[in-house]
Amino acid sequence: MRKDLFFIFIITFFLSFNANGLKNYDEQSLDFEWEQVVDFGFGDKDNLHAWSIKEYKDFLYVGTRNVVDGCKIYRSETGDLGTWFQVNLDGFSNESKSEGIRNMIVYKDLLWVITNSWEHGTQVWVTEGVINKTTGLLNWRKANLDGFGKGSEILSSRGLGVFKDKLYVGSQSIDGHPLIFRYEGPSDFEDICKDDWILLKDWYEDPDYNPDLFLVGDIVNFTCKDGESYLYASLIAGVTPIFRNLKTNFTINNMIETFRLLFFSKGEIWRYNGTCWEKIDSKIFDKTSLMVCCLHVFNETLYAGTANWLGGEIWKTDDGNSFTRISKRGFYSPFNFWVWKIHDYKGRLIAGTLNPVFGCDVWASVDNSPSSTKDFIRISKKGMDGKNILNPFTRPQDGARCFETFKGKMYLGTTNWVDLNSFFKGTGCEVWRMEKI
Repeated sequence: MRKDLFFIFIITFFLSFNANGLKNYDEQSLDFEWEQVVDFGFGDKDNLHAWSIKEYKDFLYVGTRNVVDGCKIYRSETGDLGTWFQVNLDGFSNESKSEGIRNMIVYKDLLWVITNSWEHGTQVWVTEGVINKTTGLLNWRKANLDGFGKGSEILSSRGLGVFKDKLYVGSQSIDGHPLIFRYEGPSDFEDICKDDWILLKDWYEDPDYNPDLFLVGDIVNFTCKDGESYLYASLIAGVTPIFRNLKTNFTINNMIETFRLLFFSKGEIWRYNGTCWEKIDSKIFDKTSLMVCCLHVFNETLYAGTANWLGGEIWKTDDGNSFTRISKRGFYSPFNFWVWKIHDYKGRLIAGTLNPVFGCDVWASVDNSPSSTKDFIRISKKGMDGKNILNPFTRPQDGARCFETFKGKMYLGTTNWVDLNSFFKGTGCEVWRMEKI
């Protein structure tokens, strides 16, 4: 078969599936009113991702990824359009700027944020929410050494959670190991100590550890049916590092390794009882999912969102050990590669996708206990505004990255995944909100 005909067949095959995803598109989405409250990356198109969002002391905070100036944090007291102001120095530090703010959490009455930096290593920053009258920015205190003392060897952090009154941060290392650190220091703002972190070593040294896994996606505290509480961690396969390696050193071996990771490596979920780690139900993702992108606890059930080249999925468990799949094939669209984030709002489970072709989707369950794909409906237009579908000259909002409920409304931060060397410049991230569902 000629190569061009082969690729036409593949594209037609995917589009035929996606057509099912677009079916009844207007019927499903027009009843749900979204309001855009941030456009064009807060006025800076280099703010590619609204990577994290959190309510703290009656303000809503959004953290961005900006590889040009460094990450930025904006806050608003109302969430309305035109009320957002930057409250940190670009990248936090002129000497060791961070690129992106991947997660936020409120712990011990402080707002903690974690960052990524391929040059300097991951960082943790803390604020008590007080504006400095001289700078007009919030007072921030650095809560760790660059890369937890290892600099660029610890590139990034994403997972962030609290278990048994301790703060945990899930990271990645340059050699591919996913790592978890625990803070053991004081929690008063003035006494935050950069050195008081310990590395939990026992879990990735397990003989069953999968060397393809490189990053902790999410960390959540979940109490199982039997009353036992655990810290659950989702793990992601090392697609990003191998792509970078392939781009800088294109060899046959690197190309083979890339394809092996893309099609044969699988995500995992582990849990921790405060003493030891164990891998959960090793067979649950064996045939389907490359990454376990996110975890979320809702209605006494633990949900996991995954990535798959035929469409991301959602799995759930109430006993904490046996997972069942409740949505598959990207909600009938294989280009919904990732279920990137899960949230809950007004008694419904909410899922946001990554779709770099048609733009992101937001889906909601019809009740508080979904069990199949049919139990979900789309509540957004493609790419949020529905204007960029199949238009090669514009960049859709392709990722629904973070959710937060603030003053009775659900907020969504999106991403504008773009190559900065591309001819077509991106539009920057956006923030949307809705009230009725």
